[in-house]
Amino acid sequence: MRIDHTQCTLCGQSAQGTWHGTDGAIAVCHRCAVEALPALIADAVCLAADDPRLRAVQVCRQVEASYWRALALRLLTEGQR
Repeated sequence: MRIDHTQCTLCGQSAQGTWHGTDGAIAVCHRCAVEALPALIADAVCLAADDPRLRAVQVCRQVEASYWRALALRLLTEGQR
């Protein structure tokens, strides 16, 4: 799948970040990263759970840990430039 990395995959505005997966890439702007991606995560978590409230708390902790790890790796990468 080919994605124009200069445009947000979700809204078409200028993208600031890109994540590369096995089938292509997702590019996102700041607004979609802050507003749309958390909503997407919430939908995926709640729709796949027997008890969405309990699962939401567990996943929130996992997402938060993943976020801080990704941020640390990104800051390390920036420091090496």
